[in-house]
Amino acid sequence: MRTCAARRARRALTGGLNREALFAALASQAPGHHGAAALLVADADHFKRINDSFGHLVGDEALRRIASCIAEATTDADLWGRIGGEEFVVFLHPADVTRARAVADGIRRAVAAVELVVAGSRVPISVSIGAASVIDAFDPVDLFRRADEYLYRAKDGGRDRIVFDGAELGPLAA
Repeated sequence: MRTCAARRARRALTGGLNREALFAALASQAPGHHGAAALLVADADHFKRINDSFGHLVGDEALRRIASCIAEATTDADLWGRIGGEEFVVFLHPADVTRARAVADGIRRAVAAVELVVAGSRVPISVSIGAASVIDAFDPVDLFRRADEYLYRAKDGGRDRIVFDGAELGPLAA
């Protein structure tokens, strides 16, 4: 059983919302939402390998670096948080397809460029992202389910990839 202190510590690790707070915020916005938005589900690739090879403290630092990339790519109007383990959710609003694709690719590129070095060895960090777009009111559970399905397609496609509304997103112009 998790204590309140454990939940606060988890938020403190990344600076993002925890799962409960993020989904509560989505549930409160969903029925009256107007306009285009997107939900991204990002998962650190081969995270167990980082923990096993470099230790859990380095794994925690990798999570902080991923969170920093997400925080830098989003605005105050967006919601984001770590929902468990090495998985993050980002709700972009307002976000047409162009912005959502650009933010997702920006996060992916920023994470891949993270320079985390331990004892002279670079710690490889990348994320796979599933993204689902929506216009107007939405069902948060359905939107998450779609984005999560696309995340698994990105992972199955080789990792360090984005699947957006069911299609793999190729590299965008830098």
